[in-house]
Amino acid sequence: MATAMRRAGEYPEPVVAWWSGRRLRFALVLLLLAAFYSASWHLAKVDPGRLLTGLPKMAGWAAKAWPPATDELPVLLLRTAETIAMAAIGTTAAALLALPLCVVAARNVTPSMALYYPARWFLNGYGLVAYTEGLTKRYAPAVTALAEVSFAVRPGEFVAVLGPSGAGKTTLFRCLTGLTRPDRGTVMVAGRDIWQSPRELRLARRELALIFQQFNLIRRLSALENVLVGRLAHVPAWRVILRSFTRADRQLALGCLDTVGLLDRAGTRADELSGGQQQRVAIARALAQHAKVILADEPVASLDPESSATVLESLRSAVTAGVAVVASLHQVHLARAYADRIVALRDGRIVEDAPASQLDTRTIEQIYERNGERNES
Repeated sequence: MATAMRRAGEYPEPVVAWWSGRRLRFALVLLLLAAFYSASWHLAKVDPGRLLTGLPKMAGWAAKAWPPATDELPVLLLRTAETIAMAAIGTTAAALLALPLCVVAARNVTPSMALYYPARWFLNGYGLVAYTEGLTKRYAPAVTALAEVSFAVRPGEFVAVLGPSGAGKTTLFRCLTGLTRPDRGTVMVAGRDIWQSPRELRLARRELALIFQQFNLIRRLSALENVLVGRLAHVPAWRVILRSFTRADRQLALGCLDTVGLLDRAGTRADELSGGQQQRVAIARALAQHAKVILADEPVASLDPESSATVLESLRSAVTAGVAVVASLHQVHLARAYADRIVALRDGRIVEDAPASQLDTRTIEQIYERNGERNES
């Protein structure tokens, strides 16, 4: 990947004015919140000491009154009720005061970031990025989504997963990423069985990136800021909250945008980019993760032919940098043109696992005709 990028420090960073309209609005909201907190504190006349000492006092009263005398029981119940009421009022007041701040935080640390923590894998010692063996998954009442699926992925390899609708492609991807647990079989990543323990799964999820059909970009952020989302697992939480990334991370993100041919659009908002450009930003985001494997779930399904070719060329650039790519595709001609290897599924079973150059008309008919489907070849 490094060979596809310039040396750090050579990329001009987009200039963002500190007093832009967005930042002025954010500062105004903070000032209003500060005024609201200050006024609320004085109007409510909150006494933190009483709130903090309420529970110890209740414990002291309980100790003195145990065993309770008949004439002391009403007093004990009254003190207990007062303490509980004070705790409830204090908790409610704190929650209401924190709500506006939570809204502001949600506007700047959007939940879309959390969607981008899919499974990531470690390179193992046998020259394989990952492999599955005997993968089987069934759904009630009697649907076999996967049946004894076994295949391997090597570094720098582009594997296209073909198959008609309902063949098991989505279930395969969910099992590979640890989102669905198979009924039987093994998913090994860097010598780790991802289902052996939560720790193994967590470690495996540091080396794989997902590219979604719907891009899952943060529309109000620039292309550069969206790519920096791929660095979230590598930076401290305070940098994420303040959106203050190091120069090295920014240069890495610019290099990833350069790899996919979008360096000149680094400062452009995501919602101002075309569909193909947004998908290429998603690929750059995956590269910024330093992932060993990129899983692309129908990355060109909603794109026009020209944009589809550009996106797949960007994935090929990742392969050139040594990253393995596994992409589910419906377009056979694109799989032939860009993939190194074809893995074809039908009825939950692998019916073909061969180099893309060996995919002939008879094999295509075997994959699709039984389900009444034909695809462009």
